[in-house]
Amino acid sequence: MNKERKDAVKCIFLILQIGLNMIVTLGLGFAVGYLAARLFDVAWLVMAGLFLGMAAGYRNIYDMVKGFMADKKQKPVHVLTKEELFKLEAEKEFSKWKENRESDDKEQ
Repeated sequence: MNKERKDAVKCIFLILQIGLNMIVTLGLGFAVGYLAARLFDVAWLVMAGLFLGMAAGYRNIYDMVKGFMADKKQKPVHVLTKEELFKLEAEKEFSKWKENRESDDKEQ
């Protein structure tokens, strides 16, 4: 399977996971809130359960997408410091000088 096809399959599965994650967390939040509301005879616990399920779902989705995007990022490029640039330039100049000296020695 080529790279584009693998990426497309990964994207499709990520979308399916997001949908299932929201359904399951909202359902569990509602169920826990409903049971707590029936147990304690307080109606607003259903809404609290829904909001907690929604928050858990969004948190899980955030983690999934963050992990997916981390796989897509390239490795960071190393930015050279002034000292490293100076060292590279000095090495280039030295190699040019060495080549010129060797060519001068061969001519003599």
